[in-house]
Amino acid sequence: MNNKKRETIATGIVVFALLMLSLSGCADVRRLTYPKHFTWLGKSEVNSVMHRFSDSLWRIDTAAKRKSPGDREIINLELSKMIEEALSLMATRQNEGSESIVTNHLLIDEHLDDFLVDLNQAKMLIENDPNNTYAIGNLTGSCAACHQFR
Repeated sequence: MNNKKRETIATGIVVFALLMLSLSGCADVRRLTYPKHFTWLGKSEVNSVMHRFSDSLWRIDTAAKRKSPGDREIINLELSKMIEEALSLMATRQNEGSESIVTNHLLIDEHLDDFLVDLNQAKMLIENDPNNTYAIGNLTGSCAACHQFR
């Protein structure tokens, strides 16, 4: 077999392998190439969660500044939404019951637990009578822990 023919066959094999990989999808490739305790969080998934956090924080901040009669319920509802979002990210990270949770977003891995604690503390304080909005201001600081260099 001459070199030209071998080159053509090798090119065909590479093209076929690339075609099969693209047909099987990136998620399948990730399952084969990453450890079981690793979870891939897509950029659009993370961005949409972060945008929802931002929207909720804006509504919380607006309600806290107004101090109208129904604002406490608005703040409580938004905090509940944020807790649910944080828990869903955490559940995404808890792959197959692994103790060691790793994603492709190291800042999320490092700070999500603390952010959830801050959310729960803010919710607890807003439910007190009289309510306390101090912890709401800390939530912005929690965001800054990850986003300070962005």
